[in-house]
Amino acid sequence: MAEDSVSKTLEELSKKLDLIMKRLEALEMLILENPKYSELAPLLRLTRAGVGIYGEPLKILERLKKLKNF
Repeated sequence: MAEDSVSKTLEELSKKLDLIMKRLEALEMLILENPKYSELAPLLRLTRAGVGIYGEPLKILERLKKLKNF
């Protein structure tokens, strides 16, 4: 895979994970506003944490690629 392709793939994955995180945050806010679904809030927090675990290494890789090309 060419370096450009790898950079694009990393960028796309990072953007998708950011979008997923924003959606999970929105869902969590809706759940917290509605006491009927309050038991779901901890599950969403865990899901956000899990997605975040994947997001951080991708961001680090993106930064390293940018530094390499600098």
